[in-house]
Amino acid sequence: MKIQIPKKLRAEDFNSDDQTLISKIAFIYNSFVDEVFQTLDNGVDYNNLNRQIAQVSIKIDNTGKLINAPSIKTTLRTKVQGINVINAINQVNTGTYPTSTPFISWSLGNNLLNILNITGLQNNSQYLLTLELIGQ
Repeated sequence: MKIQIPKKLRAEDFNSDDQTLISKIAFIYNSFVDEVFQTLDNGVDYNNLNRQIAQVSIKIDNTGKLINAPSIKTTLRTKVQGINVINAINQVNTGTYPTSTPFISWSLGNNLLNILNITGLQNNSQYLLTLELIGQ
């Protein structure tokens, strides 16, 4: 369903006694409604949703632990609430896939997200992960 263009408040549509008041209200209302319309009319994106997409390359040793602990500079308006792995590509063997949905443990400080551990990936491998960071 496509949203309809909202009708603007216009002082001349009201009685002359009310036009001064309507002009003041219209100034605030019309600009707000324009912004809402533009956002809802194909303007919703990851920034509006307080989300961030990031890619990191990680290496897993033979015990399943991270060899490198990557960090991501966050650009969210709020603290990170969670992380979804939306793609995991094995860079050593493209025919090897995660054993389960990857789950990331992390810490956050000064808008820097530090990846501490990742489960669900094959040992002795290197992955390119595409992550969705979700703001509070």
